[in-house]
Amino acid sequence: FRRVLFRSGSQALAVARTYGPDLILLDLLLPGIDGTTLLPMFKSDPILKTIPIIVFSNISSVDKVKELMAQGASDYILKVDVNPDEAMERIRKVLNLPIKHVADNTPA
Repeated sequence: FRRVLFRSGSQALAVARTYGPDLILLDLLLPGIDGTTLLPMFKSDPILKTIPIIVFSNISSVDKVKELMAQGASDYILKVDVNPDEAMERIRKVLNLPIKHVADNTPA
């Protein structure tokens, strides 16, 4: 995977329009415009609305997760509850890519 990072929420839309990512990992706590505000902005943008967005945060409120999923998030990963291999499996699932077994590194 190739990564493109943005340093603030206010840069996110422009960066996404420039690079046309296959997936957006969106934290909720960002300087400038926060992730809760950005998600509906991504989903209402004609260029970006079909890009899957996984919210990746430490905010564990069930109501917040429901709200974000209703706004179009493809998944919600709680940072403290997931290891890198599990996060990659969830990303692969959202992108409809084969899941790799961690033990033998072969596709499922």
